[in-house]
Amino acid sequence: MENYLNEESNSVYDYHHVSRSISRTTSSATEVSTSVSRSVGDVNWYRQLWWNT
Repeated sequence: MENYLNEESNSVYDYHHVSRSISRTTSSATEVSTSVSRSVGDVNWYRQLWWNT
């Protein structure tokens, strides 16, 4: 019975661990896309500046 309980709590822990790492991956992917879009916006801004001069 104890082993069964331990396995159950382990699977719950694994589930929490996996969901936490998934959310961490998602947030880092969001950060990457945000920084990419920001750098693209900077490039467009510099290009406009360069064209206007």
